Amino acid sequence: MGSYDLKGYERGLGMDELSVKCLLYADDQIILAPSAYGLQEIVNKMNDSVQKRCLKINVDKTKVMVFERSKRTTDCDILIEGEKIEKVKDFVYLGSLFTNDNKHDIDMERRVNAGNKANATLLAIMNSKSVSRQARLAIPNGVLIPALMYGSESWVLQKKNESRINVVEMRSFRSMCEVSRKNRCRNSDVKEQSGLKEDVVARVEGYVAVVWPSGKDE
Repeated sequence: MGSYDLKGYERGLGMDELSVKCLLYADDQIILAPSAYGLQEIVNKMNDSVQKRCLKINVDKTKVMVFERSKRTTDCDILIEGEKIEKVKDFVYLGSLFTNDNKHDIDMERRVNAGNKANATLLAIMNSKSVSRQARLAIPNGVLIPALMYGSESWVLQKKNESRINVVEMRSFRSMCEVSRKNRCRNSDVKEQSGLKEDVVARVEGYVAVVWPSGKDE
């Protein structure tokens, strides 16, 4: 569906000097527009293109979401062949949850839950004496951290969320070191035993800063 030409099309969402009209990944597509009118125009263009190829858009699987700057609700009735597309307040795309208020709290909550589930699954391995310490130290980076920090590049972190995320990783290393809260062992001591210099949020943020296209630490 992405073969139709939008290069000369003015409708799009401004991002710095870029005008982004669509995002493509495999058979998924996101269309971006600054107004309902502009969005309808691009949808019409897309629908005309797929019809020429004897294809049809699945309206039931197509959703519309309006990013609101305030609590007011913006009307956005988008039609395909006279059929109205469902308007939603949140949508999962490539594993990340986007909400119409453009906040990341719910997505972070999903990641924390995913991290806790990973910890529960790994508990027996992390406590096992038959698994080497080196292997147990490597497991969180290969299993826990991807589940916990997926999509974090787009997050705007607040201290409360940062603390919750770090707690999930620390729970894993406390289990490995056989240290509970009752032992009154500080997190800094657990990190030292585990060979960690920084919390997971600081480590991941540092990596993102290195690969950021502009070369700036943002």
